[in-house]
Amino acid sequence: NQINIRVLSIVLIVLIAGGAIAIWKAKSSVEDEVSSSFQLVKSMLDFQLKRERLLAAPDSESSWLEYLSSIKETRHIKVVIYSNNKVETGSAADHLNEEKNTPPAWFVYAVSLDFPVLEYRINFRNNSSKSILITTDPSDEINEAWSEFLTLFWSIIAILTVLFMAINILFNSMLNAVLSILNRLKAISSGEYGTPLAKHHILEFDLISQEINALTLALEQSKQTNKKLTNHSLNIQENERKAMAHELHDEMGQSLTAIKAISVATKQQQSDSTVACETIISICDHLSSIVRSRMLTLHPLCLAELGLKD
Repeated sequence: NQINIRVLSIVLIVLIAGGAIAIWKAKSSVEDEVSSSFQLVKSMLDFQLKRERLLAAPDSESSWLEYLSSIKETRHIKVVIYSNNKVETGSAADHLNEEKNTPPAWFVYAVSLDFPVLEYRINFRNNSSKSILITTDPSDEINEAWSEFLTLFWSIIAILTVLFMAINILFNSMLNAVLSILNRLKAISSGEYGTPLAKHHILEFDLISQEINALTLALEQSKQTNKKLTNHSLNIQENERKAMAHELHDEMGQSLTAIKAISVATKQQQSDSTVACETIISICDHLSSIVRSRMLTLHPLCLAELGLKD
């Protein structure tokens, strides 16, 4: 969830930044287009008026109206003709097409600029005069900018959506791999070495899985080896106990029984005590040799070879 939130935050930031850049470019485009048309019309009118001043004979009113009608065809320009403070004609370029997607007010406000207004006054031979007002009409350029903005906006949305889905799938795959590895490590820590980890399509996680599987195999082999060693040690202890019990029963037990029998017989006055004592001494020597041999058997071999210090 935290990863999804962070990815969504990055997507929103990129979307907002992309929208801001698109609006800035649209505003620059509107400014360039409208300014270009405005400067063109201004240059044409200035040239026409300068030519009339040089000729000292203004064209007729009909020729001016014909000339202005050609100017009206210029994009982004609106021409209004006044005569005696009354509007005679006023139009923008007649070739503008109505856009199906009308830009919203916020977009129009964001890309709109304040353009200058030109006003000319022309005096004709018949002492009549007309005022020409030249203004800008960037609506068609704003409509085009809005269409381009929508295209760019939805393109960014599509790219970010695909990118988000790809990142989400990748992170889910990585998280699933991490969870499987963690669950396997927990099982190993509890002593379960059964099912190995499956192969991952991500190289790094696959290498980790291979190392964990190798570790599991080594632990399983070590466990089996320790089990065999434990069983072998128990068998050795059991054999030693049986051997010791056998010696205690057959050797020491019988010897002690003989000593007891001789001691009982010695109590009688008619028995030869010398012979009894020699017999007891012989039996004790035999028992001493048995005890000595058993002590040598139980004595650590490394202690005899290396010494107590080492």
